[in-house]
Amino acid sequence: MKAINRDPTHKLTVADLPKEAGMPRTILPEQFKKLSSMAPLNYLTQWRLEKARRILEESAHSVEVIAESVGYQSLAAFNPAFKKHTGKGPVTHRRQHKAPNVQRRRVKNRLSE
Repeated sequence: MKAINRDPTHKLTVADLPKEAGMPRTILPEQFKKLSSMAPLNYLTQWRLEKARRILEESAHSVEVIAESVGYQSLAAFNPAFKKHTGKGPVTHRRQHKAPNVQRRRVKNRLSE
């Protein structure tokens, strides 16, 4: 979990997680599920999408920049994943949940979070 939470953009694979955790590959999924009630890669996806949801609500960064900042390489991959997770697309979600002091504008640089 620490490896995932430390850097959601890192391209972790199933083979990387046991090394990070310092345990055999056969034991990791079971131990991870005991702690989080989900498989490691499902946890990674949930974590990325929750972070994206929060950034959408609290910032004026473009959806593209936010998607990249949480580890998605394209909007084509991010948009359906976000919609599946929240029930609405990122633009609709932002419009409905935007903090009152956030002005919507496109930001071309990467997030520094």
